[in-house]
Amino acid sequence: MTPSVRAATAADLDDVVRVFLACWRTSYAETLPARLVASMTDERARALWRRAAESARPGELLVAVDDGVTVGVTRSAATGSGEGAVHSLYVHPDAQGRGAGARLLAEAVRRLGERGVRVARLWVFRDNTPSRRFYASQGWAADGAERVQDEFGEPELQLTRPVPGPAAHPAVTGAVERILEPGPTWTPPGGAVVMVRTSAGTYAHAAGDRLTGAPMTVATVHDLASVTKLVTTAMCLRLVSSGRLGLDDDVRAHLPSFAHAVTVRQLLLHRAGLWEWWPFYVRAAHAEAAYAELDTLPLRYPPDTGRHYSDLGFMLLGRIVAAVTGGGLRAAVRDLVAEPLGLPTLGYGPRTDDELAAGADGDAVERRMLATSTPYPVPFGLGDMDRWRDGLVVGTAADGNAFHALDGVSGHAGLFASAPDLLAFAAAAAGTDPALLAEGPDAGQALGWRTDTLRAGPDTVELRYHPGYTGTTVAMVPGHAIAFVVATNRLVTPGEPATNDHLRQVTAAAVEDLLYAPVTTPTRYP
Repeated sequence: MTPSVRAATAADLDDVVRVFLACWRTSYAETLPARLVASMTDERARALWRRAAESARPGELLVAVDDGVTVGVTRSAATGSGEGAVHSLYVHPDAQGRGAGARLLAEAVRRLGERGVRVARLWVFRDNTPSRRFYASQGWAADGAERVQDEFGEPELQLTRPVPGPAAHPAVTGAVERILEPGPTWTPPGGAVVMVRTSAGTYAHAAGDRLTGAPMTVATVHDLASVTKLVTTAMCLRLVSSGRLGLDDDVRAHLPSFAHAVTVRQLLLHRAGLWEWWPFYVRAAHAEAAYAELDTLPLRYPPDTGRHYSDLGFMLLGRIVAAVTGGGLRAAVRDLVAEPLGLPTLGYGPRTDDELAAGADGDAVERRMLATSTPYPVPFGLGDMDRWRDGLVVGTAADGNAFHALDGVSGHAGLFASAPDLLAFAAAAAGTDPALLAEGPDAGQALGWRTDTLRAGPDTVELRYHPGYTGTTVAMVPGHAIAFVVATNRLVTPGEPATNDHLRQVTAAAVEDLLYAPVTTPTRYP
């Protein structure tokens, strides 16, 4: 069986230590002094890898698994200024020669490349000839640097290799250029990123500004707005798959204070009869008060009689995830999605990342919604709220309920991530059980995901996607190696913003063109 590679979790520590010690005591016994091999005790090895796991960001520690058994481990990290390091690579002696090491190293380099690394470095013991031969076969070369670490006392050589970034493609570049052009009724966003992954490779282009005078790059972190709902969906489906949650569970089984007989499935399909939107922040400044109002708010429609897209349903789903997991929603996102998939930028605000895109111009959108009762006729006016924000919103949720009423953490909005992490999320979601991605009773809606189609060469395939109001859309093709992300700051514009439908359609057309004519040219963008 061909080894597979995935992000490591805390549960992998014992296996990682087992692989490491087997390498140290068997493979190293032939190349290193006996005193050095003997110095690696079980306790020392476990402490070393526990520290490594605790300091690693999601996706930096990877394991190779062959027929259900962990056979290898690698640890890498971006170190800044376009450079990165592979800190370690070990494959169990019994599994060497079956491709685990090459797959681990290639995946580590790919992840470094998607995060802006252009040169990677690693250290290898000078006398470890088999490892030096292996690294040379993978494109690594000595750069002349040497060291002797006190804890090992043996000379090491530094090896380097260039790291390819996502490739450029005329269709992807053209999509970004078109997104940044004015439309007949809208002004364009200040900046945009498009990333696409197919079986032929990963493609990317970024242009424009994330903030005034600050360039948008592939590494820019975005306010996801309603793309948060996809992460909530993923958490729900993981809990369903593990038997901890049922799609047909009554919501009240997990949230006893909720007043209505609706199911988890109905929430995911937007068929629970809830209001589409409600400004809880008018009466509530914190989550406890907002949820008390949500739990007793009358339904707007009879349950299960039609699709009515609802933020409120995903507020409830986020609370259900928190109740089932017991550690809160921040921890659930980390434990169920970010760490297992290796998504270091995925998480709630407030954020202080080096590269953040502006999410909105204050609360301008929701001020207008209250002032006009459009598109939802809620019984409040502009003067009923006295905590409006002015100026650019950067690093905190643009969504009014998430920011003003829910402490920045909700199942419907509030998450942030970079385009590479969103692309990795989408690619992983494409492997979900097809039954859980099937279209529901309403055209255009599956569990959590919206549905459409995409031309893939001569075929038409099913597409699953979801937009976020700030200008980010994530999409993938179930069962195929096709995924794409478009991320913009569409709300930060002096006029009417471009629609998310326009952004998605432009990007989808580029993906269709790319699938007909893949090209791989190194991109200029980090």
